Amino acid sequence: HYQRFDPQAALAALEPLAGPDSKDLPLLHWKATMLAEAGEQRQALGLYLRLLEGSPADAALLMSAADLHRGLGETDAAEALYRRAM
Repeated sequence: HYQRFDPQAALAALEPLAGPDSKDLPLLHWKATMLAEAGEQRQALGLYLRLLEGSPADAALLMSAADLHRGLGETDAAEALYRRAM
């Protein structure tokens, strides 16, 4: 679904595997990416921040969260996360 540029279908396919109680970090990261591409930036950011609680030094998660903050106009939060990623 992702390769066909259909983030909504990708999210629906991920839901049984990456639901609210999931501990599968790669799938949850993928879900956050799909949420962002589907226009659900706040929900994606919340998921990234949840993932960062368990992996606070993960550069990919930090960059993704920072990018979302930047896109939402939250430049101070974005800058803080970009600095952490470096």
